[in-house]
Amino acid sequence: CDSYSAFEGSFSWRQGASYRVAPTQTLLHASVSSAYTPPSIQDLYLYNAGSPFFGPFLPNPNLQPETDLGWEAGVEQPFWDDRVTPSVTYFHNHVQNDIENVRLPSGAFMNENLNHVTTDGVEVGLQVKPWSTVTLQTNYTYLNAVNDTSQMRLVRRPRNSLDFTGTWNPIAPLTLTLGGNWVVGREDLDAITGAQEDAPDYFLLRASATYRINDHVSIWVRGENLTDRNYQPALGFLAPSIAGYGGIKISF
Repeated sequence: CDSYSAFEGSFSWRQGASYRVAPTQTLLHASVSSAYTPPSIQDLYLYNAGSPFFGPFLPNPNLQPETDLGWEAGVEQPFWDDRVTPSVTYFHNHVQNDIENVRLPSGAFMNENLNHVTTDGVEVGLQVKPWSTVTLQTNYTYLNAVNDTSQMRLVRRPRNSLDFTGTWNPIAPLTLTLGGNWVVGREDLDAITGAQEDAPDYFLLRASATYRINDHVSIWVRGENLTDRNYQPALGFLAPSIAGYGGIKISF
C-alpha cells in the first residue's frame, strides 16, 4: 500500500500459482498483478532549456499516475536430466494514464498521459547445461505495445529483442561470462522533426571475469559494447562506446 501527498493512495497486489507435473517435471505457472506509478518530480516540475538540436523539455504539473493490470501464463519443460530447459510465457498488460514523452506543435517536448495502452507478447527462453561448468541461456521477447486511442506503436519498445549469456567455470574460483543483446524493430521520435519513425537496430556484446580469492574477497573485470557499436538507445542520445571496468568486491 502506497501513500502520496500529491496523489491518492494505492494498494498494489500480486497473486501467482505454479504446478509441477511429477511424471514429466513440467512446470505450469500463472500470475496476475496490479501496479501504480506516480509521475516523477522531474516530469512534474523540471524545465530543461534543451540545445540547438532539441527543443526545451517542459514540465507538466497536471500529470496523473499510471495504473496497470497485467497477467501472464507459461510453461517450462526440462529434458535430459535438466540439462536442457525450454520455456514459453505469454503476458498481457492494460495501462491507463500511461506517461509518454510527446512533441508539441511548438517544438517543445513534454510528458503527457495517454488514455489507454496495451502491451502483450511472448517470451521464449532456453537454458542449456552441457557440462557442470558451462551454462548457456538465451531469451527472446516479442512485444506488441500500442496506444489504444491512436493505434500507434509506443516509442522505444522494441518489437523483437534477444539476449544471451554463456557462463564458464574453468576452475572453481574463476567465472567467465560472454553475453549479448540484439534489439530489432523500434520506433522513436525524430530529434529534429518530432515525427515518429523507425529507429536503427543494434547488437551489443559484453564479457566479464570474476575471481573469488576467498569467501569475502573477489576481483572482477567487465567489458561493455565490445564491438564498439555506435548506437542510440533513444534517438538523439548517443550511448557510450567500448568501455572497460574493474574492481574489488569485499563482503562480510
